[in-house]
Amino acid sequence: MNIKIVSAGKTEIFNFAMPIGVGLIESAINLTKLCEFDRPDYLIFIGSAGSYGKLNIFDIIESKTASNIENCFFKKECYTPIDNIISLENVSHETKIVNSSNYITTNPSLAKAYLKLNIQAENMEFFSVLKVAKLLRKMLNKKGYKVYMTREADKFIKLRNRTRFAKDGAGENFENQKIKLIFIGKETNDTGETFDWRDYLNEGVFYRKTNKPFETSYNLYRWAKFLLDGEMDFSKYSKIERDKNKRVDIFSRVAFMNIKKETGGSSANCDTIIETGIKDKEYLKQQLSA
Repeated sequence: MNIKIVSAGKTEIFNFAMPIGVGLIESAINLTKLCEFDRPDYLIFIGSAGSYGKLNIFDIIESKTASNIENCFFKKECYTPIDNIISLENVSHETKIVNSSNYITTNPSLAKAYLKLNIQAENMEFFSVLKVAKLLRKMLNKKGYKVYMTREADKFIKLRNRTRFAKDGAGENFENQKIKLIFIGKETNDTGETFDWRDYLNEGVFYRKTNKPFETSYNLYRWAKFLLDGEMDFSKYSKIERDKNKRVDIFSRVAFMNIKKETGGSSANCDTIIETGIKDKEYLKQQLSA
């Protein structure tokens, strides 16, 4: 699996990312070279973006649509013969657009003009990255390859909702077990708080706020007790073990991961779970083999 993480460079340098250059021209040239010669299976672009007024610091916006508009456009002092909007799907009134330009907007009045067109953020390289990705998809489709774009829908994640992304993990005694027992769930529970399965396993899998067990923890405890300790009499465990030390002894020796890392509704949507599993299958394989 060849996964390439790229960033603009200069002021956005990361030890895990390859810089492709700042602005529309450098990023287009260097990203095309990367795709042509290295041929990555997955390409992840990391970049900061300026807000035109609606987005706050640390908000995340994920978009499939980019524009290439200069400030003179709003003053009717320029025109362009090229398509200045590029998208992976049809643009609608709900589409969240990221504008790219070699110049950064500092005029608040012009920022409001962008917002009227539903252009919410500004990133110098995004238009080029999307253009290269779209052209590469067209070339590969002609050669008979089936191409999946990692971003086919617009999604805006507010900071307060990012904490609802659950962290999978193993109990602190998992590595010491001859039998590596990993429970795989469909999607994470909605606890209304930052969720880390490692903490819950090491604390006996009880909700912190209510001090009550998870609904699934009854069966998890019985199955783990049987598989790890050979306990055959399930009738002893029709209810969850109330002794925390005994619960921790079992749960700290297992691992848990969800296919879908974000909370859903009151009941799991099987179609969504399957779709997530297909899209993230390579990452799930890596997680299991880690």
